Amino acid sequence: MAYLGRLRWWSTIVLSIVTAVALPNIPAAGFPQPGLGASCENAWITYWFQNSWVWTSSQLDEIRDGFGDWRAPRDWDGDRVIKQMDEVSSNGKVKVVGVSPGYFGDPSQLGSASCGDPSTILLRYDQSGNALEHLARHEMGHALGMHHTGSTDSFGGPMETMATCISFGSTSLSQDDDGHVVYHHGDLNPETIHANAGFETGTSWWGTSSVSSFYTSTYQPEDGSAAGRFRPSSDDGYIYQSMNFAAAQGRKVDARTNIRKVSSQSTYGRVRLELLVRHVVYGTGECADEFVTGKDQNVRSSWTTWWIARAADRYPTASWAILDTTAYTLPTSYDATDLRVRVKSSVRYSSTSSLATIAVDTTRARDRS
Repeated sequence: MAYLGRLRWWSTIVLSIVTAVALPNIPAAGFPQPGLGASCENAWITYWFQNSWVWTSSQLDEIRDGFGDWRAPRDWDGDRVIKQMDEVSSNGKVKVVGVSPGYFGDPSQLGSASCGDPSTILLRYDQSGNALEHLARHEMGHALGMHHTGSTDSFGGPMETMATCISFGSTSLSQDDDGHVVYHHGDLNPETIHANAGFETGTSWWGTSSVSSFYTSTYQPEDGSAAGRFRPSSDDGYIYQSMNFAAAQGRKVDARTNIRKVSSQSTYGRVRLELLVRHVVYGTGECADEFVTGKDQNVRSSWTTWWIARAADRYPTASWAILDTTAYTLPTSYDATDLRVRVKSSVRYSSTSSLATIAVDTTRARDRS
């Protein structure tokens, strides 16, 4: 993959009293991670262009589009995770400044962001089109409190907006970006690690194996406005979602879902919830993260196979019921861990009939630390 640019996060948080505080060192960057500070942990964003005259009207629209993409992720209850992303004439929470191609000294650096009051986003005004939109989306991600991710950590989606080194092929948020903003700004606690845990954006970011039907329904969800429904085609069928959890050494994680029978005639079988893990070691390369010397989260040098760390099962009833696992402590000998939540069902109308449809909702891995 050809990298067309490198986007960097400033190594300091700029406070309102013009004091600089160094960011803490963290393990190889990925999703999700500790926030960048209280001034970058705001879900209500207003922004303004300090020197709008350096941009054409098309460039300004591209920046607005990039910023606006962060309004797409929805929480478990259907509400938008980022509550506001509005342009104002002046004195917003984020100041956007156009800078010259030589401003950063390094020709490969296209933009930067810093936390403060206001936070500041710097964008090179020689960029345009998809490149500028992606650049704006990336830097606004920092203003929302997010660190860099790796380019290869997405499971089924486009390249991450928050990748350290990027190409400009991505035109929307990836699964990791969606989950990243949910982790930092969502209100389903303890902290939800997964994207679209409540199926509020359909079945996006969820995979299936040996499943004959998988859809969402607005009829009697456990929370919010929608719930997932699936029917396996065999006893080995399941729905699943995978996410990368970095800066996670020693943290405790578990899995949780809510389950319910769809048909009162379903009387046989159980639902099983599994938390799978896969530990990751990052390699070295040109996109080494500035927080970890020599580590490149875009390069996975090794990883373990998927294995079931925790599991639980129960018989579903006609009412919503919680199904959760015990907590698993992540080891300290790896850079990151991939987490996968998997829901299986063997529920049938009778011991000899075909498999039945099961309802699930708020299905996710959780940071229990």
